[in-house]
This record gives sequence, C-alpha cells and structure tokens, in this order.
Amino acid sequence: MMMAKSVFQPIYEDLLSRIQDGRLLPGMPLPSENALAVQYGTSRPTIRRAIGLLVEKSLVIRQPGIGSIVASQPRSNKERKLKIGIDWNPSESFHNTAFYSDKLLSGILAAAEPHGHTVKFLPRTHRELYAKELDGIILTSILPTSEEESSYVTLAKQGIPVVLLNRFPVSKELSYISVDYYKETYRVIDRMIRNGARRIALYGPDGYHLMQFSGRVAAWQDAHRANGIPVDPELTVRNSLPESMEKFIHVLKNNPPDVIFILHGNNTLSLMPVISSLHIRIPEELSLFCFDDIAELGETMKIPFSFIKMPLKQMGERAVNYIEEFHLSGAAPLKEIASASVEVKECRFLI
Repeated sequence: MMMAKSVFQPIYEDLLSRIQDGRLLPGMPLPSENALAVQYGTSRPTIRRAIGLLVEKSLVIRQPGIGSIVASQPRSNKERKLKIGIDWNPSESFHNTAFYSDKLLSGILAAAEPHGHTVKFLPRTHRELYAKELDGIILTSILPTSEEESSYVTLAKQGIPVVLLNRFPVSKELSYISVDYYKETYRVIDRMIRNGARRIALYGPDGYHLMQFSGRVAAWQDAHRANGIPVDPELTVRNSLPESMEKFIHVLKNNPPDVIFILHGNNTLSLMPVISSLHIRIPEELSLFCFDDIAELGETMKIPFSFIKMPLKQMGERAVNYIEEFHLSGAAPLKEIASASVEVKECRFLI
C-alpha cells in the first residue's frame, strides 16, 4: 500500500532540486524560514523539517546567527561515508550465488569498503522504510514495472539514488547497469549456426516468459529464423516439467542435438545427471553452452562448458561509484549497457 507523502517532502524535494541543478550553490544561504514558509504556503515547523532532512544528507549546514547554508561538496569520497542498501541477502539465497550474486556482491564490497562505506542487506518486506536511512540503493531482483518501482521512484526524488543491475526500469528516475540479454545471446547462437550447428536445444525452467529469460529465448528463436532454420519444438525443453524431460531424454537417445543452450546456471544441476546416465561424451558428441559464468562448476565437474561471462564484479563496482558521483556532483540517472564476453571451452561451433 502506498504511504501518504509527508507535508514537508515536496518542499525538501524542491530545495534539493535547486541545490542539484546549481540554482543554490555551495556557500549560498537558504531563504529564511519565514520567507520559505510564505513561499510554500506552509508553517515554519514544516520548513524546519524539510531543511532538517537536507542537513541529515549533508547538503545544508546550520550556522548560528546566519541561518542555513548550502554545504560544500566533499573533496573526495573518503570524506563522506555512505550507507548503501542492496536487495539481496546471502542467508536467503540458493545455488545461484557462486555464478551470479556473489560476483555482484564482491564488486559492491570492493568499491565500498576502501572508502568506509557501509553495505546493508535490505529485508524482503517494507524495504522503503529501511531505505529512507540510506544514501543509495542497489537492486538486483526487482521486477521492472511501474507498481514495483513506485516506492523507489519516490526515494530517488528525495535524493537517494537507486541503481538496478541487469534490469531495465520503466521509470526514468531510476538508474541501471545491464547486460543486453537478447544481443549477447543472439550473437552466440547466430555464430554457432553459421559454424554448422543445426540442432541447438534450449534447456531451461518453465518460466520462459520471465524478464530474465524472455530476451534469451527470443534471441535463440530469432537467430534460427534469420538463418532459415525452423525452430524445432522437440528441442525446447522445460526441465521443471516431467513430460518435457521425458521427451528430451528420448531425443538425446535417438537424435541428439549439436548443442544444448542452458538458459540459467542453476539448470546445469538437473541436466548433467541426465547426460551422465546416457554416457554422452562432452564435447565429442555434444557441446554445452550456458548464459551464466559457470567456470567453477565446469572445473569441479570436469566438463567443458562454454558460457557468456557478464562483467558482474565490474557492474557492482560501477553501481557504488555512481552513488558516490551522485553525492559529489548530483549526477543524472545512469543508463549504462555493459558488454559481456564469451568463454569457449572445446565447442567446435564457437571456434
């Protein structure tokens, strides 16, 4: 349920905007509380609360006998210790940590800790209440819809930068750093087809429509169509559906694909026992390609997985750096596409 906006909040947001766009410069005094009360048609206590929030954010300082002055910006990030929240908690995560969340977190911590910034894990519920005490927020799992984003848009308007990782927000007030799932998938599938792969199976969960998978699925389909190859329904595998898995096992026994494109790192855990039980030799008889960086899993299992490697650590670092830039200079919302690389492990269709 949306919470009613405090009476002082629009006044705070307007004063914040005037500081960020340079209408109120460092060292300039704010109008008196009486003048602001007249300007905004409100009471002095309301004005005092709005200025108090600016003081809490180190944007304004109160000087006895003078009034409220716009603060000078810190000369370096070390002078301002930030509190940064992320919507992911290691104690609540499952098997995707090693190839995804851990890498993002390592980048966030690598950028935050040397400057004395604090990283806080936000709870699943009522995050907006905790977020009001933060200087920046990094989101990794939010659904990019107006409804989901609404509380974070409010926070962004209050001067708390919000950065989405591998999500494209609907709202212009929110920042993002994301890999283009469609583009990165398309260029690999197209390359494999051009190198002779004619049967590329798509292996993943039932939720093909979900945001994190839909671009990958669409790219797999479009690369086939662009090369004049029909999309074979029997090569579309949903590993969470027993019937789909039974049909795929039949395909592996009788007419195996050239490549299995694994949508998500977690899906390797259900696939590998099947391949092992059928004694299929990798890569001699079948090539494996995954969207996620599963290098460590491949080394542990001694299986040559090729995969797309997203710059997750660098994305985490960049998110923290942007939050620092925001507090130093009022940087505009960040809109950044990160490029991924392809790690090839004994896949003859990616030579």
